[in-house]
Amino acid sequence: MKLLQRITGFSRYEQALDPLLLSQTLESQRMRVSQSHRALALVFFSGLCYIWGLWGDVVNWRLLVWMGLIWICAGTRVLVCRYVEDSLPGCAVPILCRNALLRCFGSPGSTPAAGSGYWWGV
Repeated sequence: MKLLQRITGFSRYEQALDPLLLSQTLESQRMRVSQSHRALALVFFSGLCYIWGLWGDVVNWRLLVWMGLIWICAGTRVLVCRYVEDSLPGCAVPILCRNALLRCFGSPGSTPAAGSGYWWGV
């Protein structure tokens, strides 16, 4: 249980007792979700710049697969954040904890996908 508290940044018990902590956690999740929505356009545009800049210098199909992996991870993150956003109005402590875990475990695919460009020959 301590590991989950460390990942989510709070314990359910503390949050249930402190209305200010509950309010801060709710607002923090709202802000993080809205930032994720805006990041999708940046990821997509950056990917197009990579494709345009590297086209012909590397194996084209590898470049497209690599960028496709990154776009899939970014799209999945947006879907998770939309799910979290829909659950925020009027949510309770267990839902906030579940949302924090969903966001944390939804992110690890993006870093290996972006970093794998070296092995894809990009």
